[in-house]
Amino acid sequence: MKILILGAGAVGGYWGARMTQSGAADVTFLLREKRAELVKRTGLVVKSPKGDFTVPVKVVTKGSGGGPYDVVIVACKGYDLPSAMDAIAPAVGANTTIVPILNGHIHFATLDARFGKARVAGGLARISGMLGPNGEILHSGAS
Repeated sequence: MKILILGAGAVGGYWGARMTQSGAADVTFLLREKRAELVKRTGLVVKSPKGDFTVPVKVVTKGSGGGPYDVVIVACKGYDLPSAMDAIAPAVGANTTIVPILNGHIHFATLDARFGKARVAGGLARISGMLGPNGEILHSGAS
């Protein structure tokens, strides 16, 4: 399964790093240039009560890189959704499922209008975390 994750912050970065670590999926991150450079250089660094680890990951800066994908996970702030939709559009194929992991529910109508209701699935991530000063993912919860 080919998965594209828009965002490598505390939520998208943590879950994508865990998926990559498991080897269960072919995971690629769609990132802005500055974050992409750091992640390419250092990998995704996770500090967690479940064990610290660093994992090298695939990174693209344009949605057209490597697509279409089977699943596109949107893990950004709600205010970034319009630009996120533009960024992922080239990665969305005829059979792509989009899984938003954002706060609230208002984004579903926006994604449905752009990509079609049948293509958008519900998403929920239970995680306590944040980015550290060096871009590392600081996971502080039990999930």
